[in-house]
Amino acid sequence: MVRTTLITACCMLLPATSSLGQSAASGDRISGRWTGNGATYLELAYDGASAISGRVYFRHGARADTAAVKRGTFDSRTGTFRLEGDAPGRDGQLAPYMIEGSVDGDTVAGMLKSGGDALEFKFARGVDAGSSQAAPAALTRSFTQASGWITKAADLVPADKYAYRPVATVRTFGQLIAHISDEYNFYCAKAAGRNQQWTDANEKGAADKGTIVQKLKESLDGCRAAYAKGTDVGALVDNLADAYLHYGNAATYLRMMGLVPPSSSGS
Repeated sequence: MVRTTLITACCMLLPATSSLGQSAASGDRISGRWTGNGATYLELAYDGASAISGRVYFRHGARADTAAVKRGTFDSRTGTFRLEGDAPGRDGQLAPYMIEGSVDGDTVAGMLKSGGDALEFKFARGVDAGSSQAAPAALTRSFTQASGWITKAADLVPADKYAYRPVATVRTFGQLIAHISDEYNFYCAKAAGRNQQWTDANEKGAADKGTIVQKLKESLDGCRAAYAKGTDVGALVDNLADAYLHYGNAATYLRMMGLVPPSSSGS
């Protein structure tokens, strides 16, 4: 179920085709990245005829869910678009969603409807996928800090606590760390210029600490290379935002397990 602010229940479309880098030529005003408050919320791919493809990314507090766009259309004459599909609500049950909006220059605005609730949104055009910019040193330093805390948190929690979850409606600690590695793989591959599709293979894979920590390390190695090269600053910013978000989740889990988060211990 969607609530009243896009910050706490946001959505973004993840790329489903390589057409994300298209320009506004030939009536394509919709493809690209649409952002607000430093994070990407919409990333759309238009086929040049009438269809939009992708995935929708919903946040529900500490939980994040993805859902395919089953039907997506764009009218290049009027600049209006419509997206439909089914997405998990706050209770985890699937519910239909519909997103209707329009493009006006470098702004996209509209309404998201789901579960009887309606939410208005308005975003600005961001950095196009695949653009080449040098990553600012401060961005790399911030990711080094956030990812370092996440790695230390993953090491700190005992193997038998990886199945811990505060309530039944959120991820286990192990699933949370695995989800972070999935996000590293997605955003940092995009930042490196690859047409990466979203996958939650790590989160849905092996649940033991050894495997999860190894997957986190592998995904972090890819991110370090991406931040060093800095081919897509927008994707690196999105990755950093999610890293800090989910470290906050992890720190809460640690406190509830009686452990001191790395950011508070000075380690």
